[in-house]
Amino acid sequence: MAVSLGIERDEFYAMNPKLMMRYMAFYKERAKRKRDEMDNSCWLTGLYMTRALGTMFKHQYPEHPITFDSTENGEWQKPEKKASEGFAAFAAVFNMERQKKLQIEQKESEVRNDA
Repeated sequence: MAVSLGIERDEFYAMNPKLMMRYMAFYKERAKRKRDEMDNSCWLTGLYMTRALGTMFKHQYPEHPITFDSTENGEWQKPEKKASEGFAAFAAVFNMERQKKLQIEQKESEVRNDA
């Protein structure tokens, strides 16, 4: 295990367990940062591919590299906001359909009571 952390044999034998735990924590943090960088890189690759495919449908490919600070128009929108907007639209449609269904049921019950 010490070898995977980059610790030499002599250094390992001179260590105490507390120091070894610090090395392990640093190694885990470095591995997490590396995974996050890879994830961000893959996400950007997907974004560029989406934009490239969008050029077939009259969308323009970005002239400058895309950064995590801003979008092409200077505004960065968090994915949570887009998801919440989508859910709000879904909820509005669902509520309208439910309201129509309740009105139909109410009219049907009125017809039954009149008969």
